Amino acid sequence: MSRLVPQRSTILAASCLIFGAWLAVAPCVRAAAGAAPAAPKAAAPASVPEFVSAVRKLFDPANAGDWVAAARQSTACKDALKKVQADLAKSSAAQQTSLTQIAADLAALDTATTAKTRQAALLSASRIFRGSGALADTFINKVPQPVWQMEYLAHDLLVWSADPADLTKLKALPAQIEAEFNRVGQDVAARGGDDLALEFVQEMTALNAAATAADFAKLAKPLLDTLDKIEKAYSE
Repeated sequence: MSRLVPQRSTILAASCLIFGAWLAVAPCVRAAAGAAPAAPKAAAPASVPEFVSAVRKLFDPANAGDWVAAARQSTACKDALKKVQADLAKSSAAQQTSLTQIAADLAALDTATTAKTRQAALLSASRIFRGSGALADTFINKVPQPVWQMEYLAHDLLVWSADPADLTKLKALPAQIEAEFNRVGQDVAARGGDDLALEFVQEMTALNAAATAADFAKLAKPLLDTLDKIEKAYSE
């Protein structure tokens, strides 16, 4: 049986219904493209993507409450960070800010891991991920910041659905994720295809309908999986 493949017009129409500002933002994005170019960025040393890869592995053990694995992964991140610091002995102000904050967040993660406090550990892991994205963006980086931000915000679904849950923060997250998607939505459809854009729209439709902390927690992984596909569409 043949599968119905959605047309791009369908994707754009559905996204506009959910995100409203997507198409309205596009002319502004084109206008911004005509602004003065930013200073060229250098290629990242190998230690930076290695550190980012280590950071991505912080979430699963913390979310599962596997404190032995969480401590082991935190150590791996600290070892990877030392290599980054060695490679960036002459770091820029932005890089130094990121490195300082990451080190502080890693220390907070160790405290939470020792105390076996799931929400605090997830919060620190989320902040470390945000810092790693900011650091990566100081170099040539195929993945745009809005995609990093969406991943960071999606991880916060796990943070604020953990005990004690914060429904106020959880209910604010969909609009924040949508605001980031508005900046790259058309590009995501162009790079990843209509099916990928529609998949994201469907995940966000479900997220906007979430009412309880359990709802948000259940939707975090599918959304993160979709965002991982979006990131790969930029990386390939």
